[in-house]
Parts: sequence; structure tokens; C-alpha cells
Amino acid sequence: MKTTYTATTADGRTFTRTTARTYTHAAIVTTPTGAEFVSFASSEELAHKSAGTYFSVPNAYRNDPRLHALEVERMEALRDASSVEIVEVTA
Repeated sequence: MKTTYTATTADGRTFTRTTARTYTHAAIVTTPTGAEFVSFASSEELAHKSAGTYFSVPNAYRNDPRLHALEVERMEALRDASSVEIVEVTA
């Protein structure tokens, strides 16, 4: 049986997902450009973990130390300028 989950941010924005899985939390990442990424998770811990994946360095940059350093710097700057909100979801 599928359930529709709703994540509501502090400022009232809502995000929904319909699935047969069970979710308790969602991570909402908003970048400086206004792009939003939402990840539903089965625990608060996993929501925090999934929020961090938006700022990880792609494997393509790991083989070249120079590119890797630049990408790490870029992702750290993006992380620092972005907002991350972890919210409980309702069914």
C-alpha cells in the first residue's frame, strides 16, 4: 500500500512523495541560486547523511589531485552558502 508523505519547511513550503516505503524525516537543501533538493529518509540520522551527499566530490575528480582540490573547495563554498533543513514528515 502506498502512502503520501509531506515535508513542510519552517517557512511553509511543502514537498510530497508517494511511496510504499516508510519515511520519518526529509532533508531540504536550498542552494544560493534557489535550487532545492529534497531527500526523504527513514530516520533523522539518514536525513542528515543524505543532505551531506549533495556536497560530496564526484568520483571523476578524485584521480587528479589538482582538480580534486578545486572541486573540494567549490563544494565546501556551496555547502557554506546553502541552507539545509531537516524536518519530520507527516503521512
